[in-house]
Parts: sequence; structure tokens; C-alpha cells
Amino acid sequence: MAVYCPTELLSHWTTIGLFTPLCIVVRYELMRIAVLADIHGNLPALEAVIARLDTLQPDYVVVNGDLINGVPFSTEAINRVRALGWTVVRGNHEFYYLDFGTERAVPGCEDPARWGQLHWLIERITPDQGAYLAMLPDERTFYLTGTQPLRMAHGVPGRNRVGFHNEQADPQIAAEIHPISERTFVSAHTHVQIDRHVHMAIAPTANGHADEDAAIRRWHLINPGSVGLPLNGDTSAQFVILENVDEAAEAGGWRATMQRVAY
Repeated sequence: MAVYCPTELLSHWTTIGLFTPLCIVVRYELMRIAVLADIHGNLPALEAVIARLDTLQPDYVVVNGDLINGVPFSTEAINRVRALGWTVVRGNHEFYYLDFGTERAVPGCEDPARWGQLHWLIERITPDQGAYLAMLPDERTFYLTGTQPLRMAHGVPGRNRVGFHNEQADPQIAAEIHPISERTFVSAHTHVQIDRHVHMAIAPTANGHADEDAAIRRWHLINPGSVGLPLNGDTSAQFVILENVDEAAEAGGWRATMQRVAY
């Protein structure tokens, strides 16, 4: 909870000789969300993260895609996450499984020499686990009380194989995320941790005039990194804690604290 005293009210009350300004009590509740991604069936890495979360005690835990496929504990990882009741978003590897044997399948995935781990996985996932993956959403937007909206997709909405890197220039990233209206967007897919603010200039209006703030769009782009198969030179299991903060402290209203856990 915070007390807000508008500057104009403080000035008014001081002018008329009253030194106790009218203040507005603002209810501000701290909200912490743990975001994991790209577990890829790595159960030992997942267990290490769960142990860390027991200490951190976030309010919510979300998995932003690619729970399965890559390390041979996908069925165990599904069961573990389901038992914990976490929110899960589908990634491209869930679709590799769900689309296999259909006209939507990735070209060439029928070749067991090239896609051996997928074939191995298909033989082991139970129908109940497959139904669980089939019913997952492809993206989520969170509207938690007292916080700014938070958008999440494994790649970008509608395209789960689009990913970002720290070396990319703002215009490259903005070209992919410009349809997203929420100011904080959590992606994944590239297995690297990202915490950056992206800006895109907007062309002037027909009359040639534009407010400076209105002429620039801004996003807070976050990637939690990979729990199971990180690609940033560090083999630790990686994730992020998001904490709601005032807009003045972090544009978009969410602060990211990257986490790494050895296992």
C-alpha cells in the first residue's frame, strides 16, 4: 500500500495556509511470477528449479513452452508440472508431437534418423498426457489486480518459432512484436536470457506533428532462458522472477530478475 499526494493538491493546500495536503491511499500489492521455459524433458534441471522456487515462493509459476522433447524425461516432466498445477503455454516442440502424422507435421519428421528423439517420445507419451498437451493454450495474457497487463507466448503470438537474441537491433525485434499492444512481453524459444527495452519510432501524422511520447512505441521484452537446454554458455537451469513495480521504476510495470541454478 502507498500514499499518493498529487503535487497540484499539495501546492493548493499550502497556498491557502493548510499544511496537511489531501492524499490518496493507493493499494499496491506485490505480485511475483516465476516464468520457466524450454524445459525439454530435463527432469533433473526441473527439480533443481522447483527446489529454488520453494525458497523464492512466487505467487504464480508459468511455463512458456517446450516442456517436452530433447532430454529423455518428458513424460516425467509432464507429470511433475501437472501435479504442481502450473500454468503452461505450448511451444513448437509440443506441436512437433501433436502434429506428427498429419498434414501439419514438420517436413521430414517422419525420418527417424533425423528426428529420432521425437519418434522415441511419441512411443512413450500416454494418451492422457497427449490430451493434456492438446488442450494447452498457445499464449496467455495476465491481468492481475493492481498490475499492468503481461503478454506471453513461446515465440510471438501465432508464430511459435520466432525468437530473439540480445545482439538484435531494436528495429528487427519491433518488426516482429509491433502487433502486441501490451507493454511487457515474455517470449522464449532461443534458450537465452533477455531483459531489454525495445523502442520503435512511429511516422509523423498527416499534419506532420506528433507528440514525442506518442511518436515512440516501447516494449519490455523478456526471455527467461532455458531450464533444460540453455544456449548462452552456462549449463545452469535458468528462469526469471517477474515482480510488479511502479511504471516510474520500470517501463511496462514489471521488473525481471534472472535466476540460474546449478544442478
